[in-house]
Amino acid sequence: MSCLVVLFAFLPGNALAADGPSGDIVARVEDVEFSSLADAFANIAASDDKTGTVEIIGDIEMEESVTVPDGADIKLIDNGLKHSITMASSTESQSQKAAFIIERGGSLTIDGPNLTFTRQAYKSGASGIIICHGKITLESGTLDFNGQTIGWSTDAHALIQVCGSGAEFVMNGGNIQNASCNSSTGGVKVCCNAKFIMNDGTIQNINGGLSTRSGAVLVYAPNTSYEKGTAYFEMNGGTIKNNKGYRGAGVHVVGMHYAYSATMTMNGGTIQGNICTGTATHQAGGGGIYIEGNAAVTMYDGDILDNVVNGGLGGGVCTIDGYGTAFPGGPNSPGAWPIETYSQYYPAAFTMLGGNISGNMVNMGEAYGDGGCGGGVYVASNQVELKGGYIENNTAEYQGGGVYVGSIPYTLKINNAVVTGNTASILGGGVWACPTGDIELFITNGAAVYDNNADGAGGDIVSVKTSGQDYILTLANRILGGGQALWYEDGGILADGGNLGLPDDSPRYGLDLESSPIAYIQSSTEPYALKAVVSDNAKDLAESSAALFIRGNSSGRGGGIGTNGGIVMGQEDNDYTLKVTKDWGETDESLKTPVTVFLKIGETLLDNVTLSEENGWTAEFTQLPDPSSLPDGFLYTVIENPAPENFEPVYSSAEVDIDTRTITISISNIYRPNGSLTVSKTVSGSDADTEKAFSFKVTLDDVSINGQYGDLQFINGEASFTLKHGQSITADGIPAGVGYIVTEGDNQGYTVTSEGAAGIIQDGRTAEAAFNNHRDKGEELADPDVPQTGDTAGGLFYALTLMLFAAGIIAALVLHKKKYFG
Repeated sequence: MSCLVVLFAFLPGNALAADGPSGDIVARVEDVEFSSLADAFANIAASDDKTGTVEIIGDIEMEESVTVPDGADIKLIDNGLKHSITMASSTESQSQKAAFIIERGGSLTIDGPNLTFTRQAYKSGASGIIICHGKITLESGTLDFNGQTIGWSTDAHALIQVCGSGAEFVMNGGNIQNASCNSSTGGVKVCCNAKFIMNDGTIQNINGGLSTRSGAVLVYAPNTSYEKGTAYFEMNGGTIKNNKGYRGAGVHVVGMHYAYSATMTMNGGTIQGNICTGTATHQAGGGGIYIEGNAAVTMYDGDILDNVVNGGLGGGVCTIDGYGTAFPGGPNSPGAWPIETYSQYYPAAFTMLGGNISGNMVNMGEAYGDGGCGGGVYVASNQVELKGGYIENNTAEYQGGGVYVGSIPYTLKINNAVVTGNTASILGGGVWACPTGDIELFITNGAAVYDNNADGAGGDIVSVKTSGQDYILTLANRILGGGQALWYEDGGILADGGNLGLPDDSPRYGLDLESSPIAYIQSSTEPYALKAVVSDNAKDLAESSAALFIRGNSSGRGGGIGTNGGIVMGQEDNDYTLKVTKDWGETDESLKTPVTVFLKIGETLLDNVTLSEENGWTAEFTQLPDPSSLPDGFLYTVIENPAPENFEPVYSSAEVDIDTRTITISISNIYRPNGSLTVSKTVSGSDADTEKAFSFKVTLDDVSINGQYGDLQFINGEASFTLKHGQSITADGIPAGVGYIVTEGDNQGYTVTSEGAAGIIQDGRTAEAAFNNHRDKGEELADPDVPQTGDTAGGLFYALTLMLFAAGIIAALVLHKKKYFG
């Protein structure tokens, strides 16, 4: 048998059915040429290792499918010239056939940048180009359907369909483009326990029209007699762009049955410029990604940019779990499942941990209901969590420029977010809730809402309420990171402004000079229009603590976030209280004065409390984040500023009690009297240089003194500086009892005299060390080898004097410290 294969291989052009015109050579396997692609594949499949490369050297027109059998590993390349591989569609039977069928266990790699795979036009839907039950890898090359419609009752329901357990499509490059879709078809379709890994390449110009469950990439998990099983799509790179459809023009992820889930993981890549269009009776959704039923998408990175929905929901991402269809009367209808139960089977989950959803847009069109809501993300699912990344510069014509929650019983969970710089033309620049919307903002892993703007009322937050409703507003008095937020009324809401709310004529924040902050908003059913007043330090801390940024979005209501359901930002019942206590010890009562203590988180100084005899020298900072939630390296500390005169504060470490959620810090004060040292410089004589800078060094007998003391920076008890004629410099706050010596250099040629060049710092007094350098014309210069340190009697005598003086300093210091510290 092997001999026959060898003889066959050496007869070029021996195909039984020619792919090339008139039997022309179209392919080469090593040195063997073929006029039929099928024979080239068969040649490799019949070899011992079933592995080989087919070089395309001519245009090919195929009338029958070519099969990659189990065990075969075939690679298609070009010869450096452009060639087309076209599947015939002259009959209906031919139109139903894929060009390539990859059996389970077979593998096909396409790596020909000059190759274009297509098919002839047909009057109705035709099969896609490749059906893969094994493995297909696209390195380069183009699959182009020339705008034709992909049919349902065909071999392949997409240009590339991946179907079956173990089936896999890896896209490392190339292009898939120019097709129209019927229902349940797409540019790439993955189903029946298969997976699609996209690392690079482009999928573009796929048009789904008004077909349901179609898209440039269709991740499809049904339970029918034709197709059954899970589906998985992993996007690591590449681009899905300029596609059109009804829902999920970019990517449609749908699980039709509770037993089989459709899953997508986005680690990178770009989904951009896709457009969904609805009708007066059918809302479109998810220009970038549409998530439906038993489906889940996790976004770690990547970009969902500039997608548009006309007459529908969710310009970037749309989630629909189907609860409203299953139970049209909502959670209170007879037989309705609790949403927590339903979500276990049909989660329509979206988890955002990173990446960018930006520049997307949703318009109302003629659609009913929520048309025009959710410029970035639309939520009709109880399994949406936004924890990281950027949702920015999205636009909703109606409500929820960045994010919108469609209705009860859905609750959106947001963590570690900054909501800022968003705008609303009517109400709620940052966040807006209708009468059935709950907003709960907690401190631990919560959010910071500030610097948003609304033309009507409520620059940062609006909660519209009507009588008889029990939906609530809860706001922490701190924001993400721990900084303080003061909530002020910012306009008001008309009592009869309807469910969406309208602004009344109440004064906006800043115009009412007598307004005061609202101290406590907890589970309130009252309407509010609010502005958050937050310090710059608190904003900086929030932004350094944040993982998610919702900013620059716009809409009519809820520029950043809008809700007709629930929003929970942060963790409930997980805030801490920091208790700070002043311990004066045995300090004389006359020296005790009220002190101001600032909260400090990391290196950021925040709000303050006053400790005094009236409050027992104890106060609290409340509603603080769980210490374990702070960014790495951030700790709770306090700073007493200013410290009482001559007192040095000593801070205990923060003691954390997890059970009671309290943090305790105590401050004790050590009485440390101090004084100052001033060094001055004069220059005299007819030959003196008054512009010369002379170098000085102050040496203290306490090497533990470090840091800034007035004008001088000490390192291990030493400070160096320069002075010119008429200048002086002062070190303040030097502990009393510390000895000092001041020496001067760079004074050759001068007669140096000084007063107070050595001594001991006295409590409340300023020691003065005055140096004068004198030189006249014609005066004999001093020996440059003899240091002029300030004694006119000569260096040796001066050095001896300093030694004796230093001994005196030590003796005086002992007596001084005994006097002050016992």
